Amino acid sequence: MHKEHYIHQKFLIETSASDINISDFDLGTIDDRNIPYFSEEYNLFDCDSYIRRINLSDFDTQIDTEDEFNALIQKIKPLDCLYIKNDRKNVNNPIFQSFSNQNLQAILKKIADRHIVCKVYKSLTR
Repeated sequence: MHKEHYIHQKFLIETSASDINISDFDLGTIDDRNIPYFSEEYNLFDCDSYIRRINLSDFDTQIDTEDEFNALIQKIKPLDCLYIKNDRKNVNNPIFQSFSNQNLQAILKKIADRHIVCKVYKSLTR
């Protein structure tokens, strides 16, 4: 009997994102204390600019399937800009770094394809 094996985030692994240049989305290091987390509701302070942030590790821990990714997209669609905090550890393993960069490229591609503005940054505040 043939069994299919579950592959974590297979839909991201299969995404062709070689046309995405991470540096086009990179803000460098910023202070993110005044950027609300993406799960916070729209409020009075959002009238000028509706922005939220999400940790890159949240994609790793909360999203396994394309349906889960699409559900997240529905939540962030109304935003003027989504800030993605690159909170992944810096590891000197070139295989991990390559995978991490390809994964980030795929996430950016899927978000950009839905015409959602996003930026990637490192936080001053950790």
